[in-house]
Amino acid sequence: LERIDLRMHIGSHPRLGVVDHVSCHPLGSATMEDAVHTAHTIANALSTKIPVLLYGGAHEHGRTLAETRRLTSYFQDLTNVRLE
Repeated sequence: LERIDLRMHIGSHPRLGVVDHVSCHPLGSATMEDAVHTAHTIANALSTKIPVLLYGGAHEHGRTLAETRRLTSYFQDLTNVRLE
């Protein structure tokens, strides 16, 4: 994680090049509750190291991915941001 510097990112989609989205969907006999539990497990494991945003069934109010992106700095230009 120390090596990730999004100020140096080059690409057509802001943030691709690092994991920016982990989607959890119920497959086969799995339930939505199983998918939500998986999303929370992943979020808990990563959230001590990186920011984690939940959406859909994993978000307490069911916020959509589009809403989550609009309400955060997800698409913010980071080229001039100074990290310390």
